[in-house]
Amino acid sequence: MPIPKKIRNYRILRQLAQGGITSDYLAENEELGKKVMLRVSNYPTDKKKRLLHVAQLHAKLSHPNIHDLYDFFEAEGFLWSVLKHIEGQDLQSYIVQHAPLKWKHALQLVVQASDALAYMHRHGVVNGSIKGKNILIEEDRIYISKFNAARAIPDDDTMPPDTFIGNRIYCAPEQLQGFAYTTPKSDIWSLGVVLHEMVAQTTFVAEEQQEVAFNDIPEVEFSHLYPPDLPYEVVELINSMLEKNVEKRCSSCDELSQRMRTLLSSSTAFLVMPFHPKFQKVREVIKNVCDKLGVNYYVVDEQHETGDIVLKIRSNIQKADFIIADVSPVGSEFLRDGKPMANSNVIYELGLAHGYNKDTIILTQDLLTLSFDIAKENAVIYHPDRLDTLEQDLSKFVVTVTKRLKNS
Repeated sequence: MPIPKKIRNYRILRQLAQGGITSDYLAENEELGKKVMLRVSNYPTDKKKRLLHVAQLHAKLSHPNIHDLYDFFEAEGFLWSVLKHIEGQDLQSYIVQHAPLKWKHALQLVVQASDALAYMHRHGVVNGSIKGKNILIEEDRIYISKFNAARAIPDDDTMPPDTFIGNRIYCAPEQLQGFAYTTPKSDIWSLGVVLHEMVAQTTFVAEEQQEVAFNDIPEVEFSHLYPPDLPYEVVELINSMLEKNVEKRCSSCDELSQRMRTLLSSSTAFLVMPFHPKFQKVREVIKNVCDKLGVNYYVVDEQHETGDIVLKIRSNIQKADFIIADVSPVGSEFLRDGKPMANSNVIYELGLAHGYNKDTIILTQDLLTLSFDIAKENAVIYHPDRLDTLEQDLSKFVVTVTKRLKNS
């Protein structure tokens, strides 16, 4: 569509982005000498009531992670929004360039969007169209920028009851079953898709659609697309956002932000131990200790993992803040010169950890397995029948290590 070189006091400099519904332009207010973003709508002007309502919802919001709206008007046959100029790019482009992101970086970005959505929901607004294209990023700062499908809570009659504006892949199931069912939890689903795109190899660049029929729910199974080295707690978080049953989905963006901040503030341990039935209860003790102390943990099950196991182990050790390793002998086959010997895989992984200068907590049922250069003060000696003592001793070591890491 032809765009004038000047609209009101704004001189249009260049196009910034082209979307299915809106186009963005860099412009300058000639009276103030101030650069702004002009967003022109591709809607027909008979949709003015709807767009004015969306602009009113947007304008009443003021949050560090919501794109500031300065003005809204009709001119030259188009509807225009005047917004803060942001020197950045849309999040979808950023994801395509950088995915997969390290999970902590991804959470650092998404928690900002979650905070903004929590603020919107508290002020009676559902965004309804969260996706990477509708979010801007400027120097690791996130801005929710578009409100094309925004609605007031609980009732909003400005959207026709038989259509939905959006992209199928980002729409929660309940959104595609009728606009009246869109709730704050629908925004959580959409943000979950964006977070999944960030940490996974696959990005969902779905075709833009102006109208989506009811019950036209895309059958996308997200779980099998997770990278194998993603921490269990992060997988669990994303799964709670992408729960198809709205009643079981993460309850609010306030809760979501809190969970992400807990993950970001916690340390990460990599567990090194034999995958043998006799160590099952020991693994449960280690995981219980980590859960109670808010420590994330990685583990590579060599018996069931596929692909390059060594690469996965190296990657997990590099990402971990510290190592918990059980060097107890598995059985009589692990003997050297009549003395018990640690599992060879465990020794190999400990060598990698030493090469990366990782803090290491050693567990053992037999002190003789500490024949290599490990200070005894870093070792927890336990009896397999006294795992309550192991839990107490390990907890003390983990607290000491995590405090040291936070202060370093």
